[in-house]
Formats: sequence, C-alpha cells, structure tokens
Amino acid sequence: MTRQSQRADAPFVAQCVRTDARVATTTANEVVNFYRRRQQLMDTDIEWVTAEHRAVSQAHLGRRRPRPP
Repeated sequence: MTRQSQRADAPFVAQCVRTDARVATTTANEVVNFYRRRQQLMDTDIEWVTAEHRAVSQAHLGRRRPRPP
C-alpha cells in the first residue's frame, strides 16, 4: 500500500513520542482516545503524523491569510 492510499484510508495518523506506537483512523476522536489512554497509562504525549481532512485544510488556509493593517 502506498503512502497516498494509506492517507486516503486513514486520514488521521498520530504516534506516541515515547514508544512510536501509531494509530491510524478515520476520525480525529479516535486519536484523542489514543492520546488519553497513553496519557493515563504512561504519562506521555503523542504527535500528529498526518491529518488529511477538509476542516484541517481550511484551518491551515485561514492561518496563511495576511492580517489587515
């Protein structure tokens, strides 16, 4: 499976910073649950690997707009 098709199947991917365990899912809520489990059990954090979703893309576009003077 190519990287592109993995993103299409699971647009949200995150990994544990301590163990490199990954979660690949179709909803951001599952990543949040993964984070909460890791935080509770291991007191560790996660980092986003990819978040390919229309809402995320729109948020990033909003940040790139120049501010009015």
